Amino acid sequence: MSVTMIEMGDEQLGDAVLAATSAPAKPASAREAHAEDALCDIHDVCDLLRVSPSWVHNEVSRGKFPVPAIRKIRFVRWRLADLRAYIQKEASDPDAGKATRAHAMRASAAAKAKRDGVAAS
Repeated sequence: MSVTMIEMGDEQLGDAVLAATSAPAKPASAREAHAEDALCDIHDVCDLLRVSPSWVHNEVSRGKFPVPAIRKIRFVRWRLADLRAYIQKEASDPDAGKATRAHAMRASAAAKAKRDGVAAS
């Protein structure tokens, strides 16, 4: 797709860039074609989201995180497609991080108070 910038206004250029970047690309291999079917273990999930395993398990228990597709003894896996959908949903919600930040601030204050030997409020 070639775009001539001289002939386009800002709005048309933005539409052309959006169309070029949002068009689904053909997978280069069979592995990429089935990437959405991939299963991720807890370590993959934590690496992807930069969170701890306990955070993932707590959020699943609270119903705020996708339930694992497979849950067996010592074998828990999430679908990559479910994780990507969760990330998209969180990214599109402007208030998504407020509760997490508030919780982190309370936890940090409690940890600091514990270190300093003062009872947390």
